[in-house]
Order: sequence, then structure tokens, then C-alpha cells
Amino acid sequence: MRRLLPLLTVLLSLLVPAAAFAALPAGEIRLGAVWSVTGAGASYAALQPAGAQLAVDEVNASGALGGARLALDERDDRSSASRAAELFTQLIDTGAVALLGPTLSNSALQADRVAQGRGVPVLGVSNTGDGVLDIGDVVFRDSLSERAVQPRTVAVTHRRLHYRRAAIVWATPDAYSKTGHDVFREALRGTPGVRIVADRSFASDSANGYRRALRRIARKRPDALFVSALAPDAVKVMKAARRIRALRAVPFIGGNAFNAPGLIAQGGRAAQGAISGAAWIATEDTPGNAAFVAAFRARFGTAPDQFAAQSYTGVKLLAEAIRRADSSDPRAIRDALAGLRDVDTVLGRFSFGPDREPQYTPVVQQIRGGRYVRIG
Repeated sequence: MRRLLPLLTVLLSLLVPAAAFAALPAGEIRLGAVWSVTGAGASYAALQPAGAQLAVDEVNASGALGGARLALDERDDRSSASRAAELFTQLIDTGAVALLGPTLSNSALQADRVAQGRGVPVLGVSNTGDGVLDIGDVVFRDSLSERAVQPRTVAVTHRRLHYRRAAIVWATPDAYSKTGHDVFREALRGTPGVRIVADRSFASDSANGYRRALRRIARKRPDALFVSALAPDAVKVMKAARRIRALRAVPFIGGNAFNAPGLIAQGGRAAQGAISGAAWIATEDTPGNAAFVAAFRARFGTAPDQFAAQSYTGVKLLAEAIRRADSSDPRAIRDALAGLRDVDTVLGRFSFGPDREPQYTPVVQQIRGGRYVRIG
């Protein structure tokens, strides 16, 4: 009997694919995606469409869904929350059974309400701000929240840098920046030997607000500066801080915004040495990561970034949910998505928690020599 068990296991595994597509009809299964290809969110969305399309093509080529094929409809919300909501409505009206995006947390806070009202699952692949998942039970994300990443960032940087006088500068009225500020503040307050000597905000649309905030911070002589702002504002803060004597050598520590494509080039010398928490790094030894990086580079002529890795993973997770649901019904896909546990992805071994938050291990990285290097 013991000898028969392995054989029976193999036979059963061969039977699964035939049964798995009994209710899944041949033809297109439409996914919708909303990215901020233009506007303030373009720093993050630059490679999101490429990551998602690569995953769609790989799923279709693999035959993982039998005779069914994924079709991806991608649209630009121009970094507008109201437009993102309009596009979600359009995508659902034209047959999308699941949605990806939108790029920005601000937009998700409005657009995801459309998905919730229509009962269509939405998977955020770059939303890290508070409140997104509170919208309802069809809203998921594969992007680690600031609350999942930044306490680790504070712990790693404090061990390495031994700072004692921390300062925080953050942008308003952006939801991501506010969440990052709150998490950094809480984590720093809980770190023995660290005191927050300055905490200043600035209006993102103010021409000189960030400079005034930095001058006030400089008077407190911090030995670490935490920056919570979207990439364009983060770059401005870095460059302005390096022109102030008291902040010329202070290390920058940030969140997801520091991982935006183009930040290294735009920040130049000011960005060197900046540290951030991240969901993914190209050199990480996660399942399929090396193959993903190679395939992305071969097809698009550039290396993927974190946001491409998250959109790529988002499509793979939706495809797995469709396969397990054996259905293109939005509610069935939602329920299968909620049940995903210990799935191998380029982000790592991935699960959704009961709150639909992603569960996998974040990394802490530093900009060195014009590239991101894992630390800690």
C-alpha cells in the first residue's frame, strides 16, 4: 500500500486539471486596470502596465486556465481620484470581472467604493495608505501597507545608524504621506533612546512650503530625517535639505515613495544613501524572481521596479483565484482570492490575511552607487 500512495498522488494530480475547468468557459476573461500613467502618480505607474501585461501573456501561454484566456483593459486615470472612479465604472460596465489598481491610495479611497458597490473584486498593487481595505470585502492589495513595512525600517535603520534625534517632514493633503507620517511617528516613539525633535508638514502644492519646513527642522539639529511624501515632493525635499548646512549629511529614511522609478536619477547625489522599506528588490531570492527580471528586461529593455513586480504578481494572484474558483463570476473570484495561502510569488511566499492584507516579508534597502541594495 505504501508503494501505491506516491503513484495514486501522481494520478490524482493529473486528473485535477481536467476537472478544474469544468465550469470555466473557453474565451476571454476580462480584467480591468487603472494606472496613473500621467500626472502626479506617473512616477509609480511607469512600469505597472508592463508588469501586468507580461503576467497576462505568461498565464495565457501556460494554459493554466484551460481554454479561457485573460484579456487586460488598461486605462489612465491621470492621477485623478474622480476619474479613477469613472474608469472603474466603465470597466465593470464593459465586462471586467476583476480590477487592478488604481495606482494611488488617494484614488483608491474613491474608486474602490465603485467596485464595492458593484461587487467586483479589486486588487490594489501599489496602495499602502490607511483606509483602503476598510471600504469593504471585495477590496484587496498585494502592496504591503506602511504599517507593515515602516516599523521594520525604523528598527533596521536605528540598529545601523544609532540616531537619537529624529525629525519627520511630510506632505499634505496626500493620504499616503499622512499614513507614512503616522506610522513613522508611532515607531520612533516606541524606539528606546530616540526622541522626535521636529515634526513638520508642508502643502504639496506650495512653492516654498517644504523649504520653510526644512529650515525649522534644521534648527533642531536632527541626526536622521524621515520623509513621507510622494516621489516628486521627496526629491525636492532631498535636494533642498542638502543645501542647508545642518542637514547636509543627515541620512534620509523614507517609505514606498523612495522606491519610485526615476527617484535615483532625479534625486542625483542628494538621493545617495537614502534608505527605505520595500516590498520587493530585484536581487531577492524569491520564487521565480530571477526569471521574471530576465523576462521583463528581455521584453521591455529595462529592469523591472517594485511597482512592476507588484502589478505582475497581482495578475498572477487573480489568475490563481480564477483557476481555483473554476469560474469567471466576480463573487466566486473574490472568495477564492480571500482563500489564497502560501502562494509562491516573486514577492515571496504570499498569503492574504483575514483582513485582506498581504502577508509576506518586506525588505529594507539603501541607494548606493545609483542602485538599490538590500540592507539589514
